[in-house]
Amino acid sequence: MQKKILFFAHDPGGANTIIPLIDILKKKYEVVLFGKNAALKRYQEFGYNGNDITAVVSDFTQQAMINFVSELKPDIVVTGTSATDKTEKYLWHACEKLTIPSCAVLDQWMNYGIRFSVYGIDQIEFYLRDKTHAYLPSKICVMDDYAQAQMQLEGVDSSRVVVTGQPYFDLVQKRKKTLLQENILALKKFLYGDIDTLITFASEPFSLIFKDADYLGYTEQTILQQILDALTVLANSTQKKIVLAIRPHPKEDLLYYHNLVASHQESLLKIVVQSDVSGTEAMLMSDVVCGMSSMFLLEAALLDIPILSVQIGLKTQDPFVLSRRNFIKTILDKTELFATLQAVVMHQGAMPVTDFLVIQQAAGHVAHVIDSLLWGEMRDE
Repeated sequence: MQKKILFFAHDPGGANTIIPLIDILKKKYEVVLFGKNAALKRYQEFGYNGNDITAVVSDFTQQAMINFVSELKPDIVVTGTSATDKTEKYLWHACEKLTIPSCAVLDQWMNYGIRFSVYGIDQIEFYLRDKTHAYLPSKICVMDDYAQAQMQLEGVDSSRVVVTGQPYFDLVQKRKKTLLQENILALKKFLYGDIDTLITFASEPFSLIFKDADYLGYTEQTILQQILDALTVLANSTQKKIVLAIRPHPKEDLLYYHNLVASHQESLLKIVVQSDVSGTEAMLMSDVVCGMSSMFLLEAALLDIPILSVQIGLKTQDPFVLSRRNFIKTILDKTELFATLQAVVMHQGAMPVTDFLVIQQAAGHVAHVIDSLLWGEMRDE
């Protein structure tokens, strides 16, 4: 009888990690895809119709997840991880109670231990005082040796952690090869006309995540305003036509950004809320991608697009892995931001990150881990 895999994700980042696994694993297993909230939209963007778990589960408790898994009878549960939602955690707990293997795939180099605790990211101050991990899947697939070491420092059971690479990076690099440079340039001109510089801002929903608005020392809105202020001055002083394309996070309310666009009157600096092109197209059109610690920045770096991590006001440990590992330097003050953006506008700076390497064929490595959990031994495919 064919074994059954239950896939689930809640956050878009979690969805990204399991999307590349679907086609590989459905060749030999029955695959059932479930999701919740932003993950469902992410599935659709890649041509998959996920089942909405809220249609079959009304009360998201530990017992409800045990009942859900019992009825579905999967042979393994494979998930992403979430910032605040506990569905993945309850699924791992259900698997433990039902003696079914489970596997979680990390998408980011941050918030390692809290993903497996009783707390959400919005309760990080409690986690820092209580670094225990009540929810653990059978195996946790991580991006590289650095992530594995960080998991160990957090006290996560090292016997459960496997270095596989991040499956979504397979898709990022593959999609770049399918997009011709002349088509990207044509799309850029169609959308924005004859411009001198296109700067993309990748937002993150910090205002939603952190109850303490000043936890990081900044929000997505304060950083965007700093970038906007600098570009307004540069557009006037250089007489260059600049477009600032804002890419909101899927969890954000777009009203703030649309109001910002409506209130902006600067003619040489155009602001747009970018939602009509794919992330890969947006990156490849950009002269530079700005943000704070978003996965969008990492993806851009993998595509050889210059990136800027802007975190003016930062008062915690830098959350961006490329700056923590000294691949880039985070911009921490207005003067440095202005000078850096000036170099970008004058096409005299912002070089791509060239030394950041990721594990190739990560989806295959994760599939191998899933095989081992299903069959009890590592199998060569």
